[in-house]
Amino acid sequence: MSTVRGEGRSFALLTKDATSYSIAVCHGNVKPFSRAKDEKKKGVPRQRNLYGQMSDKSQMVSNFKTGRTKLTSNEVSDMKVRVYGNTAVITGKADVAGTMAGKDAKGQIMFARVYVKKGGSWQFVCMVMRGWTAPTYTPTQFRDLVYDPKVHAPICFNPAASRTVMPYYELRSKLAMEGKAPEQIAEGIQAAYAKGVLPKRDEVSFAYMWSADQHLAPGIGHWHPHMMVFSPYYENSMLGGNEFGPPIPIVTDDGGTPFAVVVIPVDDKLAIKAQAK
Repeated sequence: MSTVRGEGRSFALLTKDATSYSIAVCHGNVKPFSRAKDEKKKGVPRQRNLYGQMSDKSQMVSNFKTGRTKLTSNEVSDMKVRVYGNTAVITGKADVAGTMAGKDAKGQIMFARVYVKKGGSWQFVCMVMRGWTAPTYTPTQFRDLVYDPKVHAPICFNPAASRTVMPYYELRSKLAMEGKAPEQIAEGIQAAYAKGVLPKRDEVSFAYMWSADQHLAPGIGHWHPHMMVFSPYYENSMLGGNEFGPPIPIVTDDGGTPFAVVVIPVDDKLAIKAQAK
């Protein structure tokens, strides 16, 4: 393990946290999970296993307690911690063996964890979205991206989006992993929002998509680094009816619905390129 850039104390704390987590899951120790009273503030993030299944803190604790998840090996290697002021990135590999969510599991996981420091503690704020997070309604041609395995889109949410938007993407992922077609996913999302299962979108929130290595769709590739502004009920006409392509603001997803997304491209020079170390 090595630090590429950052502060010694922060590096040590983050390395200890990541290492302790890996040892704990291998021994079925749920203390690192259950001691976190509020996973939005500190502790265990939502995460996916080898099979793409999403789990939150309560589900991970339950899986370990019931034996549905039991790891005989969880060897972390090539772990690097980069600290940039109040932001930190941990990357690495983990060779796992055992059972995950009731299924035999053996293979290598590539992981990336992004933290921000707030109130004296380091917090998770990011994830990598896959095709499952395609638009729910429009544009119709992008709805079929739900099963495109090449889509990968690193994204970092602000606190408001973490509360109101991430549950939406997680439900979309769950429905897709159940084999639902795009129309069935849309029906499930609509029903969940109407019943209050999904948080109401009554405020604007945003996220950063700065990766130069993202792949958003065939023929689009990494496009431009951009801001995602979650703007309930926005229509593209409200922004001037701009067309997709040029680096100008546009409503890209689900215009006129609670899940509308305004994309604001930024200078390509701001794109962050992954570097092999």
